[in-house]
Amino acid sequence: MARIIFSALVSEIRGSIGGTTFQKNAYGYTIKSKPNMIKPNSRTQNFTKNWFVTGQRAWAKLSSANRTAWNTWASTFPQFAKNNLDSQLSGFQVFSRNVYYRQLNNLAALAVPSFSPDPIPTLEGPFSIALDGIGGLIITQPTWGTTANYFLSVFVSSPIKPSSNFLSTKTRFMLSRTLSTSAANDIASTFITKFGQLPLEGQKLQVRAIVVNTESGLFSVISNAFVTVTA
Repeated sequence: MARIIFSALVSEIRGSIGGTTFQKNAYGYTIKSKPNMIKPNSRTQNFTKNWFVTGQRAWAKLSSANRTAWNTWASTFPQFAKNNLDSQLSGFQVFSRNVYYRQLNNLAALAVPSFSPDPIPTLEGPFSIALDGIGGLIITQPTWGTTANYFLSVFVSSPIKPSSNFLSTKTRFMLSRTLSTSAANDIASTFITKFGQLPLEGQKLQVRAIVVNTESGLFSVISNAFVTVTA
């Protein structure tokens, strides 16, 4: 996908030419090839659709004062779209993203965000992934500088070509834990469900880790890196 920067002479272009589509969205103007149709009702697709609907319904249930609080919070603690760091998220977008991560950790929607969130915890080392020899795939999280009022959501990719150095967004959710829980977790069954089979020793995976504050809309990608599977 390519991003378009317009001049004084050309301010807008939309529509499709052949297999190429020009469009405007919340993150700017883009040009991309039309993708092949994917299965519209896969487990991942349904989860994403349900999350979006859940976020909308939860927002509608908030009082007017609480929606104003989220809008004020989003202005006070700016957070940005992952596809365009110039696009600041609105109160609704921050709330919906928060609902998504809280769903992954089996937490109800947060009605009112704290305006005094704890600092984002520091990560003291890299993640590691290892085959345990008895069918398990163990992901070990590093220690943290603090664990107060945060939980961790981890997303992992399928095996990546050794020559690839591109960090993509094609990671899948594997686990969500409070930072104080066990540092080692077996993700074998979830990995097989997502990708069909376990990775092999020496293969490279992308691990994307996000910490989310339990009392506010604050979240941060605290690690996004390649990890080589060991045995």
